[in-house]
Amino acid sequence: MSLEFLRRSLLTAAPVFFEGRLPSRAFRLSNTCPKEIFQVATDSNSGCGLIILQQSTELKQQQQRTYRSKDFNPLSLLPPHVDKKYLDFPFFNDLNTFRYINSKKSKVLIVMRGIPGSGKSTIVNLIKSSFQSSKLVVCSADDFFIGQDGSYHFKEKLLGVAHTNCQEKAKKACENNTPVVVIDNTNVRRWEMKFYLDLATTLGYVVVLIQPKTPWSMDPVELAVKNTHNVSIEAIQRKVKTFEDVIPSYYAWFCSEDKSASLLRLSIQLLKECLTAFPEFSQELLAMLGKVKSLDDDTIGMLGKYYIRHSRSGPLLHCTAKFCARGKVPGSTSYHERQDVSSACGRMFSILVPGLVFTRRTMGARVTLGIDAAPLFCKPEEKEWASPGKTLGFSPNAAATSTSTSKRKGKKSAIKAERKSRKKTKKSNGWECDDDEVKIRESEGSEHDDFKQACHNGSTVLKGNPDCPLSSNDNSLSDSLLAQLVLNSVASKEAREVSGDKEAKLGKFSERPSNDHSLSDLFPSLVFEGANRSAHFTLRTAEGVESKEVNFDLLHTCDVEQELDKCGKPLIFVPVSHGHACYHGDGICCVYFDKPLVLKTIFSGHY
Repeated sequence: MSLEFLRRSLLTAAPVFFEGRLPSRAFRLSNTCPKEIFQVATDSNSGCGLIILQQSTELKQQQQRTYRSKDFNPLSLLPPHVDKKYLDFPFFNDLNTFRYINSKKSKVLIVMRGIPGSGKSTIVNLIKSSFQSSKLVVCSADDFFIGQDGSYHFKEKLLGVAHTNCQEKAKKACENNTPVVVIDNTNVRRWEMKFYLDLATTLGYVVVLIQPKTPWSMDPVELAVKNTHNVSIEAIQRKVKTFEDVIPSYYAWFCSEDKSASLLRLSIQLLKECLTAFPEFSQELLAMLGKVKSLDDDTIGMLGKYYIRHSRSGPLLHCTAKFCARGKVPGSTSYHERQDVSSACGRMFSILVPGLVFTRRTMGARVTLGIDAAPLFCKPEEKEWASPGKTLGFSPNAAATSTSTSKRKGKKSAIKAERKSRKKTKKSNGWECDDDEVKIRESEGSEHDDFKQACHNGSTVLKGNPDCPLSSNDNSLSDSLLAQLVLNSVASKEAREVSGDKEAKLGKFSERPSNDHSLSDLFPSLVFEGANRSAHFTLRTAEGVESKEVNFDLLHTCDVEQELDKCGKPLIFVPVSHGHACYHGDGICCVYFDKPLVLKTIFSGHY
């Protein structure tokens, strides 16, 4: 075998990487491959002359120096002759994604799929070369068949044991919160991946399925020549024939586990503040429960548990881009096959959360998508939604709605008088709201421990994603408007207290700062009309309500906001943690963050 033939085989063909598996005699192709990149070794004990491509000592030293470099590119580790178009994956070619996954902030389960010889090992070995070893675990059933001498001896009767060992290794790695776990098996059919998919859902990992992009990946003849385990062409033909195209239940942007928990905690805190600030909203929820109670601390605590989170949801919050039901939904197959969708899988996106919405049925976090993420959002509910003022689009089978209707009818007379008296106190141009115990936290401003925003020259920049800045026109509530909003609220409250107004003693204060400033002026990052307005994280729902109802509740809320924005009706804002809250009536309470939360997410499928 000539060195030139060896060089071409290594740089252009399927992977022949088995780093650290075989006792080897190292040598370099000094004239054909840069010595600082790779070194080549042969098995001195094997008669088949198995070739190994592995990192050189110089590369490992260079790797440690460049891990923290802002300009580090994993593809730079490859020899210049390698066709990098076969390695076009976000964690290689997108610097923001690479840095995010190569940190402790995310947990990603990469599931390799492909026929032997298709190029899986090339991808896996580049992952091993790129990511820090302390943050990476690679699990492969093939490892079971490698002896102490480094030789590979496959025994079909032990295949089940090999996969069990692989599963145990993966489970241990995930339980230890290893940032990147790679499953390096063929995974030809969905059931072969089920254990790992369930494991990821339970332990808060984002699943990214990776298939080699080599042109011979489904060519049995080429695969039989290129695979390193001497798999027969008959066996490869069977695998090619049974290879499944796995369509997920849905595509989504997945938030990390710690940020998901933080947002859920924040939502409960803000819910309690809103229940305290808006007694009418509290009474709406009590009516849904068929109860009439005074608003004390115990009642607020009880209503804080009004919403529940389904156990099947897992620990990760997600913003659904397209519901597919594994290909059963019309249009899901074409969406799954879109080039931009497949290219985006595994990529990090920074998205904004401008506020929360609480209704009688659901609670959700609104999402504003950037120009890079917006084309991936595909929700037919937006197009099918009825015009403002109509209720078409709400699911008629929502359990909580149907079960609570009879309860509400029985209790209407009990709260009718109270509602009537409240209506008399309402002004014709707005709503009155309580601010009994809710105080704005000036020291915290627009930031808090769980979420940080990067501000530069008056613009909000998505931290870690310099390609997606928000201009000053897109910035959230400006400092001047924020100050005016707070000062007007305080001034109105003090004026009422001086006049001896009963309502002032309850903490009620004025509408938004001026009729010249609409809702869209106050909160420019908020999207309540046009496309993508229903993008959201489902936080919790009332008992018996399905998660999909958040779509319809949010669309209905957008209709209400559009009408308020057009008619210029003054609004009453109550300062709450990190923003302001407003009760729009009809059981709709919204929290608008003074500065939108910036969350890093990974786009992928849920399988």
